[in-house]
Amino acid sequence: MAKTTEMSRVASEEGERVELKQQFTRRIGHTLSAFANTCGGSVYIGVSDAGQVVGVEDINQLKSSVQHLINNCQPSIAVAMHKEMPVKSREPILVITVQEGGHKPYAYNNVCYTRDGALTRPMHPEEIIAAAEQGERIKFDNVACKKFDYQKHFDQEKLQWFLKKAELPPCNNEKEIIKTLDNLGVLVTAKRTVHPVFNNAGVLFFAKDLHKIFRHAEVACASYKNDEKTYVIDSAHFNRDLLHNIDSAMQFIKKSLRLEYHIIAGQLQRQELLEIPEDALREALINAVTHRDYVHDSTNVTVEIFTNRVEISNIGTLPKGLDAKDFGKKSVPRNVLIADLMRRAKYVERFGIGIGKIKRLIRNANLPAVKFDYGGNFFTATFWRKPLHSNNNNGNGGNGRSPRLLKLLDSISAGTFHKPSFAISEGVSQRAVERDLKYLREQGFIVFEGATKTGRYRVTSKHHKK
Repeated sequence: MAKTTEMSRVASEEGERVELKQQFTRRIGHTLSAFANTCGGSVYIGVSDAGQVVGVEDINQLKSSVQHLINNCQPSIAVAMHKEMPVKSREPILVITVQEGGHKPYAYNNVCYTRDGALTRPMHPEEIIAAAEQGERIKFDNVACKKFDYQKHFDQEKLQWFLKKAELPPCNNEKEIIKTLDNLGVLVTAKRTVHPVFNNAGVLFFAKDLHKIFRHAEVACASYKNDEKTYVIDSAHFNRDLLHNIDSAMQFIKKSLRLEYHIIAGQLQRQELLEIPEDALREALINAVTHRDYVHDSTNVTVEIFTNRVEISNIGTLPKGLDAKDFGKKSVPRNVLIADLMRRAKYVERFGIGIGKIKRLIRNANLPAVKFDYGGNFFTATFWRKPLHSNNNNGNGGNGRSPRLLKLLDSISAGTFHKPSFAISEGVSQRAVERDLKYLREQGFIVFEGATKTGRYRVTSKHHKK
């Protein structure tokens, strides 16, 4: 028969996701496992290699034969089968559609297959390992942890601490503990006994000695003397549990960055704020801990503080299913259960708003935009610090100017103010000091008393220190 118009549109030739079979053969099982191991595809039975529709006679019998092949696939492969009646054909064809699987690798009769263009072939050992790793990533946080022993490793205090953060009632006995762990989704045993089996997410949150089970779950922090990794000033490694790791790493960041004194128009108070918005850094750190690829055990989440920037990195680029164009707009958690536990503990407000929040906070702080790099195997957020000697002399008492204004007020209050000496000590011109004095007078923080040459400034009652 001639090639039909419909087949020319639907499947005119074989390819990575299309297989044409004139009749049923057992090799279709090879193709189905190959599609499940790659990016999915469809098998058209009743179509020749040239794309000509020859049809099939008994659809029901054919479906039964295909189902028998599927039963020989491990793990089980979900397929959809439907009959099609191509244009200008008196006989139907059977279309079998397979989606990419989430529990790779898939085998047919104990052999794993892959798709190489239009060719189905057995997988090489290294390909089987890579497929297994990919399948494990998809389900990592739900997989039972064989290393975890409930009696030895479970930390009840961490659970109670978590419940307090989650604003949930504490557990008063063993029965309530098991029920709560079950409700949190961190148990995998069918029967909740006194020796429950934890999944990986539960271990990451509630293990007594996490470093003994998942050494790579730690957050490694370091600060450097310059813009390169040539001289370490300070370093620390945290691996207590995911929430404590975040809190401890944030303390390291806060002690390593500068504090600034900010002025609110009409007031002058010692409002201490981190040079980079703390909430933005915390959001990036939570993102790194939550969405890192925990299958890889060769590296940690890292926080590196240089003189000009802060870099927060985790292994694992954008999760599968999230296009670069949707980055910061949509949420596709790599570790769904870990992300849910973060949300329950109030560390995450809502899925999908973290990147936008970071951008907004940095923009409001008048800092350069954060650089997000998700090329290769790592995701890195780079925050830019202000120069050490920032001299912002705008008229509203900007952030870089605030410390000098406060020093100026202290000097006037102590009666030691001398314009030339103060300018030299602060590394600015006398004209800059004059602008500062004018700003403080306009805001009502100081007044000038006496003659022009012999008078002096006095601090008003409006200057309140905080």
